[in-house]
Amino acid sequence: MTRVELAPVTEENIGAVLTLVLAPGQEKWVANNERSLAQAYAYRWLRPAAIVAGGTVVGFLMHGLKPETGQHSLFRIMVDERHQGNGYATEAIRVLVAQLREEGGTDALFLSYVPGNEEAVRVYERLGFVHTGESDEDGERIMRLPL
Repeated sequence: MTRVELAPVTEENIGAVLTLVLAPGQEKWVANNERSLAQAYAYRWLRPAAIVAGGTVVGFLMHGLKPETGQHSLFRIMVDERHQGNGYATEAIRVLVAQLREEGGTDALFLSYVPGNEEAVRVYERLGFVHTGESDEDGERIMRLPL
């Protein structure tokens, strides 16, 4: 597999990030990138990133340390429909986890998912995330990965 990097969203790659498309039917699982980038603009603690493989933007993720809870969370992850099935999401999460471990300051990475998104749950569980038994205010289930 091609090495995956997480690159800040900049004026050079924002066009590529905005043209990423989910496979049909996946819109119910993840917010679109326009909304995510608007949230990152409004909430400066969010860290949007392009998922880059072989010099090509193949996906998007957004994470950050929630000021009100002190928890570091993965808020969005998506891979363009043309690049799905190549392990890019899994590798992007591994890269993020390695970065967070190197930076320090947090003992876990949290995420939430829409109930029914079993494909995502399998990926998260393979990476070591465990269910907390809790749900967020939108009814999404919460998982945690100890760092």
